[in-house]
Parts: sequence; structure tokens; C-alpha cells
Amino acid sequence: MRRGGDQAPAHSRVARDPAIRRLHAELRSAKLVYLRVPAQRPVATSMRLKEIPALPTSIALFVATCLFQLAFLDRGASLYDEGSIIAIGDNLANGKVLYRDMITFVAPFTYELMGVLYRIFGAHLLVGRLFLIVAFATITVLVHRIFLKLLPPGAALLGALAIWPIKPLGFPVWSILNYSQVALLFKVASLWAAANWLWSHRRGWLVATGLLVGLAITAKQDFGAYVALGITAAVVFDWAIRPPRRLAALATTLISLGLIATIPIGVAFSYYWSLGIGAEFVDRTVLDLIGVRADYSVPFPGLRPWSERPDDLFMIVFAYFPAVFIELAWGGVMNVYDRAQLVPLEVSVKAAYYLPGLAMAWLTVAACWNRNKLAPAERSTLVLIAAVAMVAYMLIFRADWVHLMNLYSIVVLPVAVALARWGANGRVWRRIPAMLVWVAWLGFGAVTTYAICTVFTAPVYTPRGRILDVPRKSADLQRVLDYLDALPADERVLFMPHNPLFYFLTGRPIEAPNDLVMPGLVADSEDDRNLAAAVERADVVVYNPKIFPTAPAPLYAYAPRTAQVLGLRFRGERELSDAAIVLRKIRGHPAPLVVDFWSEAPGGEIEPARQTYIWSDEMAASAPPTVRDHWMVYRVVSMRVPEPEVERCFARRHCVRAGETLRAMPATHPEGWGLPTGKKVAFRISIAGEGGTETAFSGARASNRVPSTVDIPLDRFAGECVEIRFCAAALEQGVARGLAGWAEPRVERKSSGVAGG
Repeated sequence: MRRGGDQAPAHSRVARDPAIRRLHAELRSAKLVYLRVPAQRPVATSMRLKEIPALPTSIALFVATCLFQLAFLDRGASLYDEGSIIAIGDNLANGKVLYRDMITFVAPFTYELMGVLYRIFGAHLLVGRLFLIVAFATITVLVHRIFLKLLPPGAALLGALAIWPIKPLGFPVWSILNYSQVALLFKVASLWAAANWLWSHRRGWLVATGLLVGLAITAKQDFGAYVALGITAAVVFDWAIRPPRRLAALATTLISLGLIATIPIGVAFSYYWSLGIGAEFVDRTVLDLIGVRADYSVPFPGLRPWSERPDDLFMIVFAYFPAVFIELAWGGVMNVYDRAQLVPLEVSVKAAYYLPGLAMAWLTVAACWNRNKLAPAERSTLVLIAAVAMVAYMLIFRADWVHLMNLYSIVVLPVAVALARWGANGRVWRRIPAMLVWVAWLGFGAVTTYAICTVFTAPVYTPRGRILDVPRKSADLQRVLDYLDALPADERVLFMPHNPLFYFLTGRPIEAPNDLVMPGLVADSEDDRNLAAAVERADVVVYNPKIFPTAPAPLYAYAPRTAQVLGLRFRGERELSDAAIVLRKIRGHPAPLVVDFWSEAPGGEIEPARQTYIWSDEMAASAPPTVRDHWMVYRVVSMRVPEPEVERCFARRHCVRAGETLRAMPATHPEGWGLPTGKKVAFRISIAGEGGTETAFSGARASNRVPSTVDIPLDRFAGECVEIRFCAAALEQGVARGLAGWAEPRVERKSSGVAGG
């Protein structure tokens, strides 16, 4: 690709170019210490020669990064993200087809890659994690190669090492296989290729940039879009600062990049089109993704002081505080209400979110204004780094800490460049603070790595790999695996809504099209029907009641048919862990329903958008006494019982006929992450008939995620119209609405072949 400026004679360029005139003046005065030649085409050979000595450094950096990551190789587990990817990959390796047999809204590259790797190496946990180690090491080396274009060798190496702390601070995100890390590998690689194009303007680098952007899109759609927008901004800036600024040349470059980027996307579409599911591929990866982004949006932490709203602190900490510190139980971060503790926590978290933006702005300003001090390629590369980071940073739709860590490798680039260039002018008062920031960052990562290695030590052994976790989680995981191993081989097991890691670890096929049951995956009524049919075929459902605080709605809100099948056909059998409740199918047929007290309960049904599992005293005080709610797979008449010994009741009249049974389940918060546990509630059912009022049931319950069924025969009231009262009272302080309820209250008629609950 020729530029008009390259056609002028050499002596003419020297006469016109201020940078070359300045270099000549410095050479004549013997003041030149470090030479950086402007990015003209004849310099391309010298640039390649200059980078050859850096090759041993890059190799050593790659090896060192791989060795550093071995400490994390089998530590940590993810029931959801990693479990979903490797379980789907395992099913693809065994002949299933993505978007036809398996539903996901994420682009296909990572899933298909795992399917290929499992066919080659076998299905083992280490296959994906070793690939992630190589990917992270490659990202570090690519960052180093980018820095070499802008910084002296020593500063470039230090900047690349600044990637390392992301591994422990993002734990377990950067230890478990995830499509975001695969997409980030292509994103950084496209950034490196684009930087090489800005320095050489060779067609080969332009082609490589386009292909890598396309691969990033096929790994994760939004990551590919972020880097595409950033590279576009850098190309336009580079065109604007290099005369003669021909619009045709700019249009040709941008169109070429766009067309080349569509090649990997076109290959993916052609593959699925050949399988007859091209429309499904587009529907899932484009249309469904839009809905998911709306449902799961998490904004940046607001600037409003946290101390003004302590009731929201749990959500704030959950979303924006490093998850690894919560896992390590450092300092009781879940209950920071003292201002002396809250202020430094708030300042550190908001600094991690907002300070990188200042570095991006600084680089942009430096590139735009320092035209007499920087070569054109340097200026364009600074804009490239700042633009890609800024676009990714500003457009991230889930800005919680976990998802931010997926992008922090990109964010580190402008911060490292800004610090290095700011402190590179030889002044001690600049160099020392820059080095202190770098040392503190690496030291923080080193301390966190040590803590992870000393806490995540309890092993769980499976045929498909060892997992080291904290003792409590390892015990829970082992208990579930032991239960699954004891099940007959012909029993069908579903894991819902989201614990697909068990599919992979036990080698069981995914029995439903959805390995994760959540809004966006269950996108419409047809998805709900298909999932409900799979539930109907299952013998056992292992249900995870730990709804994420940032999840938009419970199962009933987006998969009502599936939830109804679970509520009618399954009953709780046992609790294996707080993330695994065993629901077993009722043999025979459910008894005929006479009256459903849930639909007749006062108070109205709670709106899914307003439903929360984080309940404060202030919210409880303003809540209605009785609400029709959804807990786990059950419909519950939920009751606010904030004061001890104060009984709350709801009552309904019913005219009893022979053969009828009153059935209900006293329940206390069977799901949620943030609710307190262990608070006892007294439950009572009374029946007022012609002969007076009698207590048909009374009992106390604490935290019962598997509610037991209460059956009360009504034959002695046959022919009477009675008043049935369902009551609950807190026995301890601190029990609010959401902790007490009657699940599935109803009257049924006896019939043959009906199994008990």
C-alpha cells in the first residue's frame, strides 16, 4: 500500500520533515542519546533487525510466565463458566452439534476448540487449563512486543510483567477456562498486528490484523467488536497525521480490514449452514445476545459515597470487590459497616475502576499534541492502545469485578505505557513514584498468589482431574460426586439452573439443550417447552438454589413451564450442599388438585424485576405482610415476620368433600446468597369448623432448603365449610419477609397410584 509521501525524493523529505531536521541537529551537537527513527518505509528493515535481540527475552518471558502459572493449574473450580464450556466441549467431542443440540448465545470458537482438543487428548480438566496457561503466556509476550515499539527494553519488560498480577487478583477467572480469555488472546494479537502495520504499513500485517479481529469475534462477539472499533480509531488517526490524507486510501484500508475480518465469521457461518442450522447460529449469537446484555447489565460503581447507603453494601461488595479476597475471607469484607473500614475499601475499589481511564486520556492527549517529539508511528500506536482499552472499558456491559478482570490485560497496557513514559525523562521525582506503583502492583499480586496457594489446598479427585479448593467447598463437591457415583447408570440426571461442571466431572451427557438455564438461553416459549420436556424425562434434578444477587429473575420468571413441571413432578429429597439440592421425580401421577391456595392468597404476586434475595430491615418494614413469591421450584406464600413471637397468618375458606387432603410445605428461605441462616420460625396450621378450632400442625423450622411436606387428611371435616389458617412467627430477632413461607399450599383429592411427597 503506497503513500503519497513516499514518492518524493529523499532530499526533499529531509528538507520538509521537522523530525529529521531535529535529528540531524542533535547528531551535529552530539546530544543524541536514544535514537527512534520515524516510521518511513525504508526503516522497516532496521525495525526487524532491532527486534531480533528481543527474541530471547520473549522466549524467556513466555517460559517464566508458564512456570509462574503452574501454582494455579488445578486450583479453584467453577460450576458455571468453566463447567459450561468444558461440558459442551465434551458433548461436541461425542457427536453433538452446537446451536442444534446445545444452546449458547456465545460465539462458537472456544466450544469447538475444546471439542477438538478432547478428541485429540481425551476429556480431562487439565486440557483446557493448560491451554489457558499457554494463552496467558502468549498474551504477556505480545504485550512485551507491543511495548518494545514505545519503550526502552527495560521498561518494556517491566510493563509486560505487570500482566502477571491479573492472574491471582482475577482468581479464579484466570485459572479456569473461559471464552473471554480465548477472545482476549485474539484481541491482544490483533492489537500487536495492528501496531506492526502502523509502523510498516505492509499489507501482510493488515491481513493479519483483519483475520485476528475476525477470530476474536468468533470467540466472543463483544470483545471482537471492542478491538475492531479501537483499531478503526487508530487507523483514522494515523491517516489524519500523515499527508497527503487521501480519503480513498483511508476507505480502502478500512474496507479491506472489514472484509478480511469477515472471513473467520463466514467460515463459521458456512460450517453451521452446511449442517442446516445457519439461521439458528445467527439467532443465538446475535439476537439472543442483545437480550442477555439488557438482562445482565452491571454499571460501573457510582461516585456516590457507599457510607450513605449501607443496605446496598452487600451488592456493592459482591459486584465490585475482588472475588478472591472474599474467597480468602480477608478482613470480613462482607460486613464492612464501620466507616474506618469502609472508606479505604471504597477508595481502593473505585481507584481500580477509574484511574486507568486517566492513563487512557493521558496517552490520547500525548499522541495528539506531541507531534514534534514523537514519530507518526509512535503517536498512532499510543492512540491504538488508548482507543482499544477505552472502547473495551467504556462499553463493558457487566462491570462487576469478575468481568472487569477479563479485560484488565488490555487496561494494563495504557497504564504501563503512561507510567513508563511519564517517568522516563530522567527526573527522580517522576521515576521513583512510577517504580513504586509497579512494585506495589507486583507485590500485591505476589501476596495474593501466596495466600491462594496456602488456602486452596483441599483436593477432590475425579477420573477427569484433580481440583484443589478451600476445605468447605471441596467437601461439598466431593459429597455431590459421591452421590452421583452411587446412582444407577440408567438414571437420567439434570443439573439446574447452573452447575454444569458435574456433567463433565462425571462423564454424563447433557440431557437438555440448555446446560445453563438462565434468561437469554431460555429465550422464548419454544425453549421453555423443550427444557420442560427434558425435565419430564429426568429421574433426578440436582438444583442449585444459589441465585446470583445480580441475576435478573428466578426460574419462574423466564421458564414458567419448566418451573411448573419441577414443582408438580419433583420433590426435595436431600441437600448435598448449599449449591446442590436433590429433587427426585414423584412416581405415579400427582393427586388431582381441588383448590390452589397460592393463587388465592392475599397480597398479590411479587414482580420478578423487584424480587431480591438481599433483604434488609428497612425493606422488610415497608413490605406487605403476605406476598405470592417463588422459592427455588416452589410457589410460596411468603410472610413478613419481623418481630419475635408476633404471628402472621393468611386464611381461606373451603368446603370439604370426602377424600380430600390438605398439603403444604413450611419453608424458610430455600435460596439466596445473602440471607442470614439459622433463624428459627414457628409454623402452624389451624382449621376452624363447626366443632371449633383445632391445630392441625405446628412445628419450628430453621434453614430448610429441602422443605418437608405436611399432609393433613380432611375427612373428619367432610360436608363442612371450614376456615384454614396458615401462620408463621419468628422465634428470634432478625427474621424478615422472605424467610418464612408456605410452599404449594393446596387441597388434593386422594387417588390410586399417588406417591407421597
